[in-house]
Amino acid sequence: VQPIPEPFLEGIFLNGANRIVAVQQGPFARVTGTGSCLNIREAPDPTARALTCAAEGVLLRDLGMAQRSDPSGSREGSWLYVVTPSGTKGWAFTKYLEL
Repeated sequence: VQPIPEPFLEGIFLNGANRIVAVQQGPFARVTGTGSCLNIREAPDPTARALTCAAEGVLLRDLGMAQRSDPSGSREGSWLYVVTPSGTKGWAFTKYLEL
């Protein structure tokens, strides 16, 4: 991620409460309905090792790969390959994502 300095390092942006640190393109998915956080796993499997836990409301960048663990094709059994704001890549269960 590259910072965008102009015009954000001058005038009203310097002393404001909200600061833009970075801009990132993507499609994104928001973590929702977990009650706490969503495990990001190393494989699209509920028994796979959890790499990190993304908090409720966090935006995860959709890396464009999906995998179904349920042959019926329901969203309840789908996984999405994502990257967290800290850069961790892994699989998130789509039941807890707002796409």
